[in-house]
Amino acid sequence: MLKQYLEFLTKLKNNNNRQWFAANKAEYASLQADYMVWIEKILFEMVEIDSSLQFLSAKECVFRINRDIRFTNDKSPYKTNLSGIFSSSGKSGHNCGYYFEISSDGELMVGGGQYYLFPKDLFRVRKMLAKDASPLRKVLGNKDFKATFGELNGEKLKTHPKGFSPEDPNLDLLKFKNYIAMAYLSAAERSDDEIAEIIVSKFKTVKPLVDLIRKW
Repeated sequence: MLKQYLEFLTKLKNNNNRQWFAANKAEYASLQADYMVWIEKILFEMVEIDSSLQFLSAKECVFRINRDIRFTNDKSPYKTNLSGIFSSSGKSGHNCGYYFEISSDGELMVGGGQYYLFPKDLFRVRKMLAKDASPLRKVLGNKDFKATFGELNGEKLKTHPKGFSPEDPNLDLLKFKNYIAMAYLSAAERSDDEIAEIIVSKFKTVKPLVDLIRKW
């Protein structure tokens, strides 16, 4: 299913307009239905790992194919990747969780954490880390975590954040604007089940980071 879906998205990438999509909507609907079944299987496995996801539905884990083009120069109306987010607040919330994305050429990005923090919450987190970053460093120093993700790879400042010393021993962590860890690998030539297994495995590895952020 995924191979066929990515082939469809490749064609969409080359014909990203409403006329082409309307003419091929039946194929999209069929692929999307199979994709939702696949997402449901991942969700079922994730509930066994993280009980906070037990009230989620597959629909709440999948974004619409339509792009928000209000604030971008790229007016292409449709997304050309597959993605899923598994968070207790659903796709519209701000809780931390797990995320994957498969590009039309088969590149898989998978991991988790906190993608967005409101400014007041980010300041509070930085204050907390400035006082004691040892719980986060313990998570980041875990052997499996390092082997899978290397380190945090969220967006960060080039200099020290306002209100914090440039000499702070935890400055490397204070610079982050979001706290996420992602792994990048190829999903090409893999079966649907293999890709699902990889995603769940990486989610399981990033869970200690998710658990810690939830306590913040």
